[in-house]
Amino acid sequence: MKLKPKPQVLAANVQDKTRAFLESLFIDLKCYELRTAANHNQILENPEEGLNPILLIVDGQSEVNQAAEWVQVLKMTYPVPLIVIHGPENPIDFSLFRKNGADHLIHFHYDREFIVDLILSLAPADFQDEVPLAALNSIDYNEIHPDMETNFDVYVHLPGNQRTILLRRTGSLIEEKTLKKIKDSKQNLYFKKTETKKFLEYARTAVTMHDSVQIVAMTEKLIKSKKIIFDIMAEFFNTETNNFEIGKTILDRCRKIVGEYDILVPRSPREAFDRIALLSGQVRSFYQDAIYTANFSALIGQIIGLNSEEIETMALAGLLHNIGLAAVPEYQPGDDWENLSGEARTRYLTYPERSVNMVKSQRVPLPPEVSTAILQHRELPNGTGFPNRLKSYQISQTAKILAIAFRIQEMTGLVKNQSRYTFKVAMETLKSEIKEGQSPHDMVLLMQILKTAGA
Repeated sequence: MKLKPKPQVLAANVQDKTRAFLESLFIDLKCYELRTAANHNQILENPEEGLNPILLIVDGQSEVNQAAEWVQVLKMTYPVPLIVIHGPENPIDFSLFRKNGADHLIHFHYDREFIVDLILSLAPADFQDEVPLAALNSIDYNEIHPDMETNFDVYVHLPGNQRTILLRRTGSLIEEKTLKKIKDSKQNLYFKKTETKKFLEYARTAVTMHDSVQIVAMTEKLIKSKKIIFDIMAEFFNTETNNFEIGKTILDRCRKIVGEYDILVPRSPREAFDRIALLSGQVRSFYQDAIYTANFSALIGQIIGLNSEEIETMALAGLLHNIGLAAVPEYQPGDDWENLSGEARTRYLTYPERSVNMVKSQRVPLPPEVSTAILQHRELPNGTGFPNRLKSYQISQTAKILAIAFRIQEMTGLVKNQSRYTFKVAMETLKSEIKEGQSPHDMVLLMQILKTAGA
């Protein structure tokens, strides 16, 4: 039986740093074939036999005219989408590359997840073996109904042994008993990103069958929100933009995400706590860390009785807390930052300051409490945090809340090759740290959160 050829991705003008990035990216995406071109002759005069890419990538981390020329050559040869990759060491003028035919301009480090999503959307892949986490999206429990047959495959991730297994195939029912068991264990269900369209068709119907005020599938909110974050980050990365209108646009987009997740909808402490459990257990990326840290921060604010303005402050701080990590290409969410050394370690330890400076550079009209929370969210009450080794009395309450939200995302978020806690185990761990006097966080605040929520 003749094997079906793999969809091809053609990368050109690839510099050393980008080469390593692309190779690591396609380790999981084994169902695609990555090809490279080092000179124009490989495309124009002596094209490789069987070369038929569904996506083009040009490394923009070289001399500008050289990269722009590659964009022109590829676009006039292959009528498929083209991505220009850029990075922290070479800010670029987006308009120049768009004029030459670029469809997408993506930061090779911060936007990594968007590249994966784009590739998966262009060519549905046939994963023969275990589906990688990067190719999965989590499912809200309200997006599944036991009386509806699924039109997509359903997976469950087992963080203890780092495995993702197929739970139900297309055309199956997920019984009430099975759903309850998974929900009670605070685990998550997943679908393949290549089946997003099918899943959303199913979910839009499923949410209407539940006795719930929710009318939009949570996954649909996530997909929309990640696109908004991509647009927000493009404003920070684009050297062409630097004015007050851009700052207002960034704030408006952040508030759009706040609206998508109904962050300002009143909730009881228990409802807010249960919602944290519901949203936990997502695959970690810079985008997802921003979205879920924002949600967790705001929900913690609801648990302890903050007003709506303060809750929005927490959400905005969560959305922008990690943008400074775009300058640390040696780090990915889930990595142990203490393994970094030299200049990379220094850049990591100053990322909260860089995040604040990026916000200020685009004149985003945020309340000062947002910048304070971002700047201090990695400080620890005992003075061993960073960037300024502040003591407890010097750290704002907003920063302490953001720090706890970040920790919950760190503990429950899923990372390749790393075991992660279920939400239930994460909460037990936080309680145990308090009892032993070993919590790295403000123990009074943490006890208030857990006690008020009845956890």
